[in-house]
Amino acid sequence: MTPAASVTSDVVWLDGRIVPASEATVPLSDRGLTAGEGLFETIRVCGGIPFRLESHVARMRESARALGLPAWDLEGAAAAATPFLRLRGLSEGKLKILATAGPPGGRPTVALLAEPASAPAGPAVLALGPVRALPPGLGAHKTLARLEHRLAQEGAVAAGADEALFLAPDGAVLEGTRTNLFLVRGGSLATPPLDGRILPGITRAVVLELVRGAGIPAEEAPLCREDLARADESFVTGTISGVRAASEILGVRRFDPVPGPITARLATLFNETVRRETAGPRWG
Repeated sequence: MTPAASVTSDVVWLDGRIVPASEATVPLSDRGLTAGEGLFETIRVCGGIPFRLESHVARMRESARALGLPAWDLEGAAAAATPFLRLRGLSEGKLKILATAGPPGGRPTVALLAEPASAPAGPAVLALGPVRALPPGLGAHKTLARLEHRLAQEGAVAAGADEALFLAPDGAVLEGTRTNLFLVRGGSLATPPLDGRILPGITRAVVLELVRGAGIPAEEAPLCREDLARADESFVTGTISGVRAASEILGVRRFDPVPGPITARLATLFNETVRRETAGPRWG
């Protein structure tokens, strides 16, 4: 990592250099700006350590391959992540890897950004959002084209919810704008399958690991509105929110405001996993 002459908290890592955020630029012809051709990852930081960094980078690499995007130096960005967080003095928060395709015939860009962040307090209120009709497989990739997500989220907030759930044209309930969805019924867990319509969430994957270890029955299967109405518990998973209970799905189902036993157990197990995997020398 190239050292900066004068480091402040307002710096970014850009293609191997530390630069002031105000000087971090890409060309206006960059396809990340003109066509949304690029990817990003948001990674939880605990004790100055990015949680499951390798999994995030692997997902990004697979998306670049599947979508025909540039072969960014993601390994270089990953190697720079912890030193960059130390430079920023950020112990708790989030790290973002941002990759743009670059201008036609030009060089692609990889950047690291970091900022404080904390998990939202209390259970979530969910709302059924718009029907999403993406080209086959595109829902599995975290591209820079996020306008649909922002508009759906704003619609949910306007309706009094915290998060919108995307629907498929066939009526399937897919995922939240920033989260994956889980339901509990009769002591068993269900979540939509990785069929190309939802993001393979890193926190989602951790929860499924924990479920197997805890002996909780679980299946990945399509969910519909009726499944929401019959659920005993519901929760969503996300990078910053972790395992967050749902208290209501507007117009469909209200849950006990106290998280149910399986949700509470998985939230505890997830938080323990984060602490264990980010344990080590602390700073900040």
